[in-house]
Amino acid sequence: MAKAETRKLFTTWHKKLGIFSAAFLIFLSITGVLLNHAHDLKLDTNDVNAPFLLEIYGVELPEVTAIELAHNWLSHQEGVLYFGYDEFAECKGEFLGAVSLPDYWIAVCGLEIQLYTYTNQLVERAGPMHGLPQPIVQVGKCYNSLCVSDGTHSYQLNADEMTWAQVQYPVGKVLQWVELTEPPLHVLAQVQSNRHGGEITWERVVMDLHAGRFLGAIGPLIMDAVALLFIVLAVTGIILWMQKNKRSGQRREKGRRKLKE
Repeated sequence: MAKAETRKLFTTWHKKLGIFSAAFLIFLSITGVLLNHAHDLKLDTNDVNAPFLLEIYGVELPEVTAIELAHNWLSHQEGVLYFGYDEFAECKGEFLGAVSLPDYWIAVCGLEIQLYTYTNQLVERAGPMHGLPQPIVQVGKCYNSLCVSDGTHSYQLNADEMTWAQVQYPVGKVLQWVELTEPPLHVLAQVQSNRHGGEITWERVVMDLHAGRFLGAIGPLIMDAVALLFIVLAVTGIILWMQKNKRSGQRREKGRRKLKE
Protein backbone atom coordinates (compact mmCIF):
# COMPACT_ATOMS: atom_id res chain seq x y z
CA MET A 1 0.00 0.00 0.00
CA ALA A 2 2.85 2.34 0.86
CA LYS A 3 4.44 1.66 -2.52
CA ALA A 4 1.15 2.42 -4.28
CA GLU A 5 0.77 5.74 -2.43
CA THR A 6 4.38 6.68 -3.15
CA ARG A 7 3.91 5.83 -6.83
CA LYS A 8 0.70 7.92 -6.96
CA LEU A 9 2.42 10.91 -5.33
CA PHE A 10 5.40 10.50 -7.66
CA THR A 11 3.09 10.44 -10.70
CA THR A 12 1.09 13.46 -9.49
CA TRP A 13 4.20 15.61 -9.05
CA HIS A 14 5.59 14.43 -12.35
CA LYS A 15 2.43 15.69 -14.09
CA LYS A 16 2.44 19.01 -12.23
CA LEU A 17 6.08 19.69 -13.01
CA GLY A 18 5.46 18.67 -16.60
CA ILE A 19 2.66 21.21 -16.97
CA PHE A 20 4.78 23.90 -15.30
CA SER A 21 7.75 23.24 -17.57
CA ALA A 22 5.65 23.07 -20.75
CA ALA A 23 5.58 26.89 -21.08
CA PHE A 24 9.38 27.04 -20.77
CA LEU A 25 9.77 24.23 -23.26
CA ILE A 26 7.59 26.02 -25.82
CA PHE A 27 9.42 29.30 -25.21
CA LEU A 28 12.86 27.72 -25.56
CA SER A 29 11.78 25.84 -28.67
CA ILE A 30 10.52 29.01 -30.37
CA THR A 31 13.60 31.07 -29.51
CA GLY A 32 15.83 28.14 -30.47
CA VAL A 33 14.22 27.90 -33.92
CA LEU A 34 14.59 31.68 -34.38
CA LEU A 35 18.27 31.50 -33.49
CA ASN A 36 18.79 28.56 -35.81
CA HIS A 37 17.39 30.65 -38.69
CA ALA A 38 18.67 34.06 -37.54
CA HIS A 39 20.52 34.72 -40.80
CA ASP A 40 17.57 33.66 -42.99
CA LEU A 41 15.23 35.89 -40.95
CA LYS A 42 17.83 38.71 -41.02
CA LEU A 43 17.82 38.90 -37.23
CA ASP A 44 21.60 39.26 -37.31
CA THR A 45 21.49 42.38 -39.49
CA ASN A 46 18.31 44.19 -38.38
CA ASP A 47 18.96 46.69 -35.61
CA VAL A 48 16.61 47.18 -32.68
CA ASN A 49 14.92 50.58 -32.68
CA ALA A 50 12.25 49.96 -30.03
CA PRO A 51 12.91 52.56 -27.28
CA PHE A 52 11.94 50.30 -24.37
CA LEU A 53 14.35 47.58 -25.51
CA LEU A 54 17.20 50.04 -26.02
CA GLU A 55 16.61 51.38 -22.51
CA ILE A 56 16.81 47.82 -21.12
CA TYR A 57 20.22 47.45 -22.80
CA GLY A 58 21.34 50.78 -21.38
CA VAL A 59 21.54 52.49 -24.77
CA GLU A 60 21.08 56.20 -24.14
CA LEU A 61 18.24 57.58 -26.23
CA PRO A 62 18.60 61.06 -27.74
CA GLU A 63 16.48 63.84 -26.29
CA VAL A 64 13.29 64.66 -28.18
CA THR A 65 11.84 68.18 -27.86
CA ALA A 66 8.57 69.22 -29.43
CA ILE A 67 5.86 71.81 -29.78
CA GLU A 68 2.21 71.39 -30.73
CA LEU A 69 1.62 72.99 -34.10
CA ALA A 70 -1.34 72.97 -36.50
CA HIS A 71 -3.14 70.22 -34.56
CA ASN A 72 -0.01 68.05 -34.76
CA TRP A 73 3.40 67.77 -33.12
CA LEU A 74 6.63 69.17 -34.51
CA SER A 75 9.46 67.24 -32.85
CA HIS A 76 13.23 67.42 -33.01
CA GLN A 77 15.80 64.69 -32.55
CA GLU A 78 19.50 64.80 -33.40
CA GLY A 79 19.28 67.54 -36.01
CA VAL A 80 16.11 66.26 -37.68
CA LEU A 81 12.56 67.67 -37.50
CA TYR A 82 9.58 65.31 -37.44
CA PHE A 83 6.05 66.41 -38.28
CA GLY A 84 3.75 63.98 -36.53
CA TYR A 85 5.38 60.58 -36.95
CA ASP A 86 7.31 61.36 -40.12
CA GLU A 87 10.80 62.70 -40.72
CA PHE A 88 10.29 66.18 -42.08
CA ALA A 89 13.40 68.36 -42.51
CA GLU A 90 16.94 69.01 -41.35
CA CYS A 91 17.37 71.46 -38.49
CA LYS A 92 20.62 73.44 -38.54
CA GLY A 93 21.60 74.18 -35.00
CA GLU A 94 19.55 73.80 -31.84
CA PHE A 95 15.78 73.52 -32.31
CA LEU A 96 14.29 76.52 -30.50
CA GLY A 97 10.59 76.35 -31.36
CA ALA A 98 7.95 77.21 -33.93
CA VAL A 99 5.03 79.62 -34.32
CA SER A 100 1.75 79.43 -36.21
CA LEU A 101 0.87 82.51 -38.25
CA PRO A 102 -2.23 83.22 -40.39
CA ASP A 103 -0.77 82.11 -43.74
CA TYR A 104 2.17 79.92 -42.76
CA TRP A 105 4.13 78.50 -39.87
CA ILE A 106 7.79 78.96 -39.04
CA ALA A 107 10.26 76.54 -37.46
CA VAL A 108 13.27 78.17 -35.82
CA CYS A 109 16.63 76.44 -35.51
CA GLY A 110 19.78 78.04 -34.16
CA LEU A 111 21.20 78.80 -37.58
CA GLU A 112 18.09 79.27 -39.72
CA ILE A 113 14.35 79.76 -39.88
CA GLN A 114 12.10 77.69 -42.16
CA LEU A 115 8.76 79.01 -43.49
CA TYR A 116 6.09 76.49 -44.51
CA THR A 117 2.55 76.64 -45.81
CA TYR A 118 -0.13 74.69 -43.96
CA THR A 119 0.23 71.97 -46.59
CA ASN A 120 3.85 71.71 -45.38
CA GLN A 121 5.38 73.16 -48.53
CA LEU A 122 8.67 74.96 -47.93
CA VAL A 123 8.42 78.68 -48.75
CA GLU A 124 11.73 80.06 -47.54
CA ARG A 125 14.87 79.32 -45.55
CA ALA A 126 16.84 82.16 -44.03
CA GLY A 127 20.02 82.16 -41.96
CA PRO A 128 22.58 84.63 -40.58
CA MET A 129 23.47 85.74 -44.12
CA HIS A 130 19.86 87.00 -44.39
CA GLY A 131 20.14 88.97 -41.16
CA LEU A 132 18.96 86.30 -38.73
CA PRO A 133 20.01 87.55 -35.25
CA GLN A 134 22.67 85.53 -33.48
CA PRO A 135 22.60 83.87 -31.08
CA ILE A 136 18.90 83.03 -30.73
CA VAL A 137 17.86 82.05 -27.22
CA GLN A 138 14.09 82.56 -27.37
CA VAL A 139 11.35 82.29 -29.97
CA GLY A 140 7.91 83.84 -29.76
CA LYS A 141 4.89 85.28 -31.52
CA CYS A 142 4.18 89.00 -31.74
CA TYR A 143 1.41 90.73 -33.73
CA ASN A 144 0.97 87.66 -35.99
CA SER A 145 4.67 87.64 -36.74
CA LEU A 146 7.80 85.88 -35.52
CA CYS A 147 9.93 87.43 -32.81
CA VAL A 148 13.24 86.16 -31.51
CA SER A 149 15.59 87.21 -28.74
CA ASP A 150 19.36 87.07 -28.45
CA GLY A 151 19.10 87.35 -24.68
CA THR A 152 19.45 91.14 -24.69
CA HIS A 153 17.21 92.45 -27.46
CA SER A 154 14.09 91.24 -29.26
CA TYR A 155 13.66 91.28 -33.03
CA GLN A 156 10.58 91.00 -35.26
CA LEU A 157 10.57 89.38 -38.70
CA ASN A 158 9.15 91.10 -41.76
CA ALA A 159 8.41 87.95 -43.76
CA ASP A 160 7.70 89.80 -47.01
CA GLU A 161 11.16 91.37 -47.11
CA MET A 162 12.90 88.82 -44.87
CA THR A 163 14.29 91.59 -42.69
CA TRP A 164 14.50 92.03 -38.92
CA ALA A 165 13.71 95.03 -36.77
CA GLN A 166 14.57 95.53 -33.12
CA VAL A 167 11.40 95.84 -31.02
CA GLN A 168 10.32 96.27 -27.43
CA TYR A 169 6.98 94.56 -26.74
CA PRO A 170 5.44 93.77 -23.36
CA VAL A 171 5.92 90.07 -22.68
CA GLY A 172 2.68 88.15 -22.10
CA LYS A 173 0.48 90.68 -23.89
CA VAL A 174 1.92 91.39 -27.32
CA LEU A 175 4.85 89.01 -27.15
CA GLN A 176 4.38 85.38 -26.10
CA TRP A 177 7.50 83.23 -25.88
CA VAL A 178 7.01 79.59 -26.84
CA GLU A 179 8.20 76.71 -24.68
CA LEU A 180 9.35 73.35 -25.92
CA THR A 181 8.10 70.21 -24.24
CA GLU A 182 8.23 66.44 -24.67
CA PRO A 183 5.72 65.04 -27.17
CA PRO A 184 3.01 62.54 -26.16
CA LEU A 185 4.23 59.00 -25.59
CA HIS A 186 2.89 57.66 -28.90
CA VAL A 187 4.73 60.39 -30.84
CA LEU A 188 7.86 60.07 -28.70
CA ALA A 189 8.05 56.30 -29.26
CA GLN A 190 7.65 56.66 -33.02
CA VAL A 191 10.22 59.44 -33.32
CA GLN A 192 12.76 57.57 -31.19
CA SER A 193 12.17 54.41 -33.22
CA ASN A 194 13.62 56.23 -36.24
CA ARG A 195 16.99 56.23 -34.53
CA HIS A 196 19.40 53.78 -36.17
CA GLY A 197 22.20 53.33 -33.69
CA GLY A 198 23.26 49.82 -34.69
CA GLU A 199 24.17 48.85 -31.13
CA ILE A 200 21.75 45.94 -30.69
CA THR A 201 20.47 43.40 -33.23
CA TRP A 202 17.34 41.30 -32.96
CA GLU A 203 19.53 38.18 -32.89
CA ARG A 204 21.10 39.52 -29.68
CA VAL A 205 17.64 40.07 -28.17
CA VAL A 206 16.42 36.55 -29.02
CA MET A 207 19.70 35.07 -27.74
CA ASP A 208 19.34 36.92 -24.43
CA LEU A 209 15.71 35.81 -24.15
CA HIS A 210 16.72 32.21 -24.82
CA ALA A 211 19.45 32.37 -22.14
CA GLY A 212 17.30 34.26 -19.63
CA ARG A 213 19.67 37.22 -19.48
CA PHE A 214 16.73 39.66 -19.62
CA LEU A 215 16.11 38.83 -15.95
CA GLY A 216 19.55 40.03 -14.93
CA ALA A 217 22.16 37.95 -13.12
CA ILE A 218 19.51 35.56 -11.78
CA GLY A 219 18.10 34.87 -15.26
CA PRO A 220 20.70 32.32 -16.41
CA LEU A 221 20.38 30.56 -13.05
CA ILE A 222 16.63 30.25 -13.57
CA MET A 223 17.17 28.81 -17.05
CA ASP A 224 19.73 26.38 -15.59
CA ALA A 225 17.13 25.31 -13.04
CA VAL A 226 14.61 24.80 -15.84
CA ALA A 227 17.14 22.68 -17.75
CA LEU A 228 17.66 20.53 -14.63
CA LEU A 229 13.88 20.25 -14.32
CA PHE A 230 13.72 18.89 -17.86
CA ILE A 231 16.35 16.29 -16.93
CA VAL A 232 14.38 15.31 -13.81
CA LEU A 233 11.18 14.99 -15.85
CA ALA A 234 12.95 12.86 -18.44
CA VAL A 235 14.43 10.54 -15.80
CA THR A 236 11.20 10.26 -13.79
CA GLY A 237 9.27 9.71 -16.99
CA ILE A 238 11.51 6.78 -17.88
CA ILE A 239 11.17 5.36 -14.35
CA LEU A 240 7.37 5.65 -14.47
CA TRP A 241 7.30 4.03 -17.89
CA MET A 242 9.52 1.15 -16.70
CA GLN A 243 7.36 0.63 -13.61
CA LYS A 244 4.22 0.67 -15.71
CA ASN A 245 5.68 -1.91 -18.11
CA LYS A 246 6.79 -4.03 -15.16
CA ARG A 247 3.28 -3.99 -13.67
CA SER A 248 1.76 -4.78 -17.04
CA GLY A 249 4.16 -7.71 -17.42
CA GLN A 250 3.26 -8.99 -13.97
CA ARG A 251 -0.46 -8.80 -14.77
CA ARG A 252 0.08 -10.67 -18.03
CA GLU A 253 2.09 -13.35 -16.21
CA LYS A 254 -0.69 -13.75 -13.63
CA GLY A 255 -3.19 -14.04 -16.43
CA ARG A 256 -1.21 -16.78 -18.14
CA ARG A 257 -0.89 -18.68 -14.87
CA LYS A 258 -4.64 -18.57 -14.29
CA LEU A 259 -5.23 -19.88 -17.79
CA LYS A 260 -2.87 -22.79 -17.16
CA GLU A 261 -4.62 -23.65 -13.92
